Amino acid sequence: MENAAKALLIAGGILIAILLIALIRFAWGKYSDYQNSKYELIEIEDVAKFNEQFSNYDRSNVQGYELLTLINQVVDYNERRTTNSVWGNDEKYNSIGIKVNFLNANNINSLAYDKKAVLFNESKPNYEEDDLTINGRTKTSKSFKVQIEDKITNLVNSTFGGNEETAKLVAKNIGQIFLTETEIENKAGGSGASDEDKTKIKIQMVTLYNSCFPSGNGPLDPKSDTDRKKLILRNNKRETIVSSAGSLNSEYSAACRYYEWMQFKRSEFKCVNLEYDLNTKRVKQIDFEFVRIR
Repeated sequence: MENAAKALLIAGGILIAILLIALIRFAWGKYSDYQNSKYELIEIEDVAKFNEQFSNYDRSNVQGYELLTLINQVVDYNERRTTNSVWGNDEKYNSIGIKVNFLNANNINSLAYDKKAVLFNESKPNYEEDDLTINGRTKTSKSFKVQIEDKITNLVNSTFGGNEETAKLVAKNIGQIFLTETEIENKAGGSGASDEDKTKIKIQMVTLYNSCFPSGNGPLDPKSDTDRKKLILRNNKRETIVSSAGSLNSEYSAACRYYEWMQFKRSEFKCVNLEYDLNTKRVKQIDFEFVRIR
């Protein structure tokens, strides 16, 4: 009888141990499930937060200056966080691509002061930002950033002394500083305008030029006919730009380019494609098309 009681106690202990082990395993499984769910939730939140900064551009009224912010954001992300071999990183995410499509040459030329683009290339209306250049490492030669943004930076530094406010001022007043003889005549009153009235217009041109280029090739002398002629453009303004080397009219060419840049920043674009990676659920491609200049 005593042995039977001991056997019963032993069996009971074993059963309790088995139950405890099962309970521990069950609890551990639930804890693991909880941890996995927690990590999955964190990952979902990270993806949502990541995508939100790009989905904000999924609209039909994205202005050019906003597009520039997005392009620089993509440049930074692709350089630091992606597996793209161009950057030499070991991160797990794919790079993001952007396309900026002007659709046709007319839209590009609409940005220009004289309706003939000098900054953008009318024969290549589609710019792809998935081929960026950073630190001299280039995938292709199509980069929007390299072809446009870097041109403007060099232009401001070389022509406007690194002062972007001066560049803006000149671009805004381009139609007052640089005129053809025909435009001067028309502004002075038409074909019957006197030489005195035309001279007044030329003096105004020189005065405004001096205020816009205080440390440039000026100051020009408003009383000097020779200095006044330096600002007068050829009737074919395109010819002036092509032949501008070594003359003050090279500043007209620079003003035209910066004017085009300002018009681009004022333009509206619509997002026509926001594409996600099937595996990571992250944004992988954003495409824009030109709508209008505001």
